[in-house]
Amino acid sequence: MKKRSKLFAALLAVCMMITMLPTVAFAEGEDTLQAKINAAKSGDTITLDKDYTESITIPAGKNITLDLANYTLTNQSSHTITNNGTLTITGTGTVDNVTHGKVALFNNGTATLNGGTFDRTAEKGTDSKTNGGNSGYTICNHGTITINNGAVVRTAGENKDNTYGKYSSLIENGYQDYNSGKESNGYVNGTNAANPTLIINGGTFIGGLNTVKNDDGGQLKINGGTYTNTAQAAVLNWNVAEITGGDFTVETNFAVILNGRADNNQTTDGTGLNQGKLTISGGTFKAPEGIDSIRKMENSTNMSDVKVSGGSFSSDVDEYVVTGSTAIKDVDGNYKIVEGTRDPSVTDGVAVAKIGNKYYGTLDAAITAATDGQTIQLVSDITVSDDNKGNTNGIVTITSKTITIDGDGHKIIAAQTTDTSKLASVFNIESGANVTFKDLIIDADAKAKHGLNIYGATVQVKDCTIKNGSGYGIVCNSSNLTVDGITTSDNVWGGINVDNRIANTGSTFTMKAGTINEKDSVYFENTNNEKIAATINGGTFNGKVSVKKDVSN
Repeated sequence: MKKRSKLFAALLAVCMMITMLPTVAFAEGEDTLQAKINAAKSGDTITLDKDYTESITIPAGKNITLDLANYTLTNQSSHTITNNGTLTITGTGTVDNVTHGKVALFNNGTATLNGGTFDRTAEKGTDSKTNGGNSGYTICNHGTITINNGAVVRTAGENKDNTYGKYSSLIENGYQDYNSGKESNGYVNGTNAANPTLIINGGTFIGGLNTVKNDDGGQLKINGGTYTNTAQAAVLNWNVAEITGGDFTVETNFAVILNGRADNNQTTDGTGLNQGKLTISGGTFKAPEGIDSIRKMENSTNMSDVKVSGGSFSSDVDEYVVTGSTAIKDVDGNYKIVEGTRDPSVTDGVAVAKIGNKYYGTLDAAITAATDGQTIQLVSDITVSDDNKGNTNGIVTITSKTITIDGDGHKIIAAQTTDTSKLASVFNIESGANVTFKDLIIDADAKAKHGLNIYGATVQVKDCTIKNGSGYGIVCNSSNLTVDGITTSDNVWGGINVDNRIANTGSTFTMKAGTINEKDSVYFENTNNEKIAATINGGTFNGKVSVKKDVSN
């Protein structure tokens, strides 16, 4: 009993001492994210430890990093984050806004987005005229924002049925009404930037009426990122924009890039706010068939300040390409910007060959333009048709020129003719021409007679394939032929025929390398009993080499 009484007395004394200590006061709201921001020193990192529902402000003069971790910050009634200082955002969490006319990030200061998903999950805008009672930008920039890989900007959540997010643009850079005097949509000296700047180095951007809108006074530079839009445009530029890279895809009836200019919209000192300056030096721009890659925004003054020097486009943009370059359609149907110019024979950007840096729409046009010593380089496979020219003619004819045709690995394919009894050769080389064929595939496809029909000319063949002719692969008639790398196959009459049908004119044939697969590999015909000088130093002949009349060796 005495021991229990002493213990009880001791406990009672301790309790009395505690009640006499000073009380620690906890300010209301100290556990809020805003309280942590207020208490943080410049350079601190604040890491979310749970989901928060509140609207926060980064004060001017404060520099902090907000690590979202994998949590969600949702606004109460205003912008989710208003940044007046310097803010870096990291992590994989989400910044969400669910209030009409408010945004996930409203920036007056300097912000760097290295991670996070920025969203408006309650977005209800269904088209440019219907806001659904809840619509807004996901990000509005009136300062400087840099967005890097790891950041995701979207609207209406995952929006799997693609219903919402079509009333407001996804990102607004610049001012909706520069001279309004209101911080919400206009320039206010001392509060926000005279020329808001948005730099995008990477990230994923999904949705919005326009995915990125560069508005009054805005300065936009896109170096990378992936942009998808199903409402209007991936980028709408009203002021100054530069695109050096990125993948831009739209499924709309407008354009990948809309560009606007309004000369009458100026600051009070006369500076243009909607200059419509757009330069593109890289990137991939895809739209549905028949939809422009670049288009003038309605009510725009003109498109005189659009300059394209690089990139890949799903439609022809040659009217915007800088001097010294042109847009050429590739095998995938995309228009690539290349150094050079177009010949008038190029239609819809489709070129088949070039001489130097000048592109031609037909091989005939290139051959006509070529001068002695020049090389015609194929830039695509070519299909040629004989138009019933007859079996002594060529679908393509080269006369009296010394040129090289470099296939660069491409094919020349003969097309169907209406009279198969009078097939022309793929090439006639005649009248003293001197032609080198290299790295070329000639496919007669049973729709042409000979691959090469040489008549009173000189030809060098280097690393070529000639196949599927109804006659020979090559006919050398009173001409000079040197073969240094060839493969022939499935030519009905044989591989190579050497003859001399021009009076008083023989032929020379030199074989250095190649494979002749026909059963009549080489046939020396010697119709006019003129001299044929043949030198065979190499090659594989999978058929016979035969002589009709005397041939000197």
